Amino acid sequence: MSRMKDNAKFHVTKVLVDKTKKKAKGVVKEQHITVEIKDKVKGDRRLKLRRIIFIPDEGKTYIYATNNVHYQHHN
Repeated sequence: MSRMKDNAKFHVTKVLVDKTKKKAKGVVKEQHITVEIKDKVKGDRRLKLRRIIFIPDEGKTYIYATNNVHYQHHN
């Protein structure tokens, strides 16, 4: 898992969790996304990732991307 850049361009394919309207803490949004990868050798392609937005108790927002698309957060 790694932090996602603020300017990353992606397409949401599925929303798994969305608690953003409830002002929740912890995992507030979880999505399946695709990101375009520019590769001169293999050609441009779309990479499937899971995007997670996490807000700890102090309130700062962290956005992560992981290639582990099979795990799903449960409360």
